[in-house]
Amino acid sequence: PILLDLGDDFSINANSSYQLEPTIMNATEPISYEWSPSEYLDCSDCPNPELFIFTETTFQLTITDANGCTAVDEVTIDINGCPIPDVFTPNGDGVNDSFIIDCVDDFPDNHIVIFNRWGDIVFEQKNYQTSSPWDGSYKGKKLPDATYYYILRLNTSEGDIVKGKVAIF
Repeated sequence: PILLDLGDDFSINANSSYQLEPTIMNATEPISYEWSPSEYLDCSDCPNPELFIFTETTFQLTITDANGCTAVDEVTIDINGCPIPDVFTPNGDGVNDSFIIDCVDDFPDNHIVIFNRWGDIVFEQKNYQTSSPWDGSYKGKKLPDATYYYILRLNTSEGDIVKGKVAIF
């Protein structure tokens, strides 16, 4: 049988990338690869994808060799440091009503720009802080439930850039 091992679960630093490196034994080339979830990977059908995650994520790899034999394994990767939420619900219930980035106060020279799917800026702020987070509105009106995209410069003088998406529900 094919042996596939993604290793033990582990942690990486927030806002950093990491390359997944599976150990495969007893497989006949060529081997097909199927990683999921794919949205945090630079490729979903290659042997060693690079990932960029903001929250704890479990990745699963399914491989199939030339003989049709398959193997599946998964690994959970946790985040150290500054995870950035990927959803918030500005419905006024007092829970998760704004886009709070817990560690952003550690980077006083930050700048965030948030766009809608058409590339229009819906929010922009220098020195974004947890005490005055984005509430999901634009010009005083609540934005529709959708996915929005952000560019966050943690240290504008050093060029540390984090890009991602956040959904409003």
